Amino acid sequence: MRAALNPANIASVVRVPLALLFVGLFRREPGALLTASVVVAVIAQVTDHLDGYLARRTTGKTVTGWLFDSVADRAFYIAAVVAFDREYGLGSFLVWAFTFREVCLYAFRVGVGDFDQLVPGFRKLVLVHAGVVRLAIVIGCLLPYNLLPASLNNSTVVSAILAAATAFGYLCLYVLVKALR
Repeated sequence: MRAALNPANIASVVRVPLALLFVGLFRREPGALLTASVVVAVIAQVTDHLDGYLARRTTGKTVTGWLFDSVADRAFYIAAVVAFDREYGLGSFLVWAFTFREVCLYAFRVGVGDFDQLVPGFRKLVLVHAGVVRLAIVIGCLLPYNLLPASLNNSTVVSAILAAATAFGYLCLYVLVKALR
């Protein structure tokens, strides 16, 4: 169990309670709760980069670390979608489709192992998906502050980006399933 408690894995696991905190704090109206939720999101993003850095500097990449990082990513992505649904009304279908895709990806990760060995270049697809999801999270966090151009200052933009990320995520799953045949 010692390997599971290394600094890199702790940095990953910290994102799970941060995700829950984000859901509880995020509000559509500017104020202390919104600001606190944005700070939580920034801390979560920093820990996402920190876990990889710590893994490279200490224990190296491990299967446990890879799985912990994936759980933490899924936890924060789903937390953001849940919070945005509550505040922006994303819609049940999008929330379900996004969440189901995240669960499927994690199940495949556990069952298949390193996707890149099965489908060379698959990691790039997953990183594109993560980038689009994170873009939606950033925009969703900035909307209440009216810091974005008027054309982006609409909760429909968050829904559209998350819908695109979800569709792309299912395309990634299709590529993976096809490779498993």
